Amino acid sequence: RAITDGRWKLIHNPDAGRREAPIGIDGDPAPRLAAARPEGDPVRVLFERSADPPEWELYDLDADPGEWANLAGERPAELARLRAALAAWQAETDDPFADEAFRRTVGREVAN
Repeated sequence: RAITDGRWKLIHNPDAGRREAPIGIDGDPAPRLAAARPEGDPVRVLFERSADPPEWELYDLDADPGEWANLAGERPAELARLRAALAAWQAETDDPFADEAFRRTVGREVAN
């Protein structure tokens, strides 16, 4: 799930650390090619992050529209504000993905 206020974008990856990204999609070798790039290369960093994303990602869309720099650990006020807004939206909409048991069920269905 994700939420934005126009400037800040928060992404919640509730299954962080529990899944592995595929090597490629439809035969696309981009992840393998990115892994061959030097350590710290922005493209390699992006593919490594997408393979095992952190639970929370926070981006300043004004300064970083490409969403390269995750500021979740550096901007606690924005992180807390948007986490509260996301939780409120999930409660208002009765979002089933707010429930961990439901997410596990969906994960099993996708894996099968």
